[in-house]
Amino acid sequence: EAPSKVKAAIEAATLTPAAPVDERIAAAKKVREQFPADYFAHRFYQELFFKQGLFSPAVQEEYRLLLDAHPDDPNYLALYARVLKGTNTPAALTLLNRILEHQPDNGQARLKLVEIYSAPAFRDDGRLAANAAAYFKACPSSLSGYSYLARIEDAETIRSSAAHLRELLDARSDDEALGLYNTLWTLEFKAVPLSAQEPLRDRLRKDVEKLRALDLSKRPVLLSQLGQGYKMLGDADGS
Repeated sequence: EAPSKVKAAIEAATLTPAAPVDERIAAAKKVREQFPADYFAHRFYQELFFKQGLFSPAVQEEYRLLLDAHPDDPNYLALYARVLKGTNTPAALTLLNRILEHQPDNGQARLKLVEIYSAPAFRDDGRLAANAAAYFKACPSSLSGYSYLARIEDAETIRSSAAHLRELLDARSDDEALGLYNTLWTLEFKAVPLSAQEPLRDRLRKDVEKLRALDLSKRPVLLSQLGQGYKMLGDADGS
């Protein structure tokens, strides 16, 4: 995850969507200039050039030049691969594998491979599961990556991932964690046969009660999580 100083700078520079795009880009650029070696500062800047699932040619060229200036730097290899995904995913895979040749535990490369191998055009459940396992080992406290696992059929991967995600969410109450309860429930129910799901329903009811007790007005992310929880329980009144 982003270091605390970088995270604070990103939060301070995040303007409302109503702000002119040029102003939002300028604010993000200042963060990148303040932390030129930080992956997350660059990612914050890149996101402003992301539209309809693809990054703009302008930001792709910008990061090609940055990689030329920093050849073999894992950070810039990952950042260039990131903006290529979708328009030239094979090239992105080549860049990511170059990182892993020297840093097999590189979290950002592993996470991006999880994302790529979960996409329909590059779907590979074996590589998805292997890269997810490597990512969770490298970054055990991270909440990223779990949403992609519901797409695979490997029961052991799903079961172990659900158990780890449960531990993480039980210990957290921030918005990022609260937004992953639907993913958790999906993984937990997929990991067991229908005949063994009643204990999961009991735990789901407790989760819903816990979420319902929080201040919904300050945490709008809870609405979608609660709605899905009630739907899974078949609770029309709760919905």
